[in-house]
Amino acid sequence: MRTTMALVWIVGISALDAWYTVCDGVSMIGLERNPIVSWLMTVGGMPAFVVGKVIGTSMVTLVVREMERNRYRWSGVIVTVLCMLQSLVLLSYTPRWL
Repeated sequence: MRTTMALVWIVGISALDAWYTVCDGVSMIGLERNPIVSWLMTVGGMPAFVVGKVIGTSMVTLVVREMERNRYRWSGVIVTVLCMLQSLVLLSYTPRWL
């Protein structure tokens, strides 16, 4: 149950991040520093970038569920770190809400 709630947190923040990416897409292209993301947005535009985000989130979800199913020893630590990283993503959006 704890892992399921963590996955809801991870996927929810990822969806919010994808939404803001679509909203800020035009201005984001010039500011992006990640060379892979910059290339992806140049070649495929914003739809390719969002598809990449969805694929990445899906892979994380599948791996976490598989770790839980196989009772991987460090799965709790990994899920906690993922939740903390997603919390940092959420905190990066707080200036928009103030």
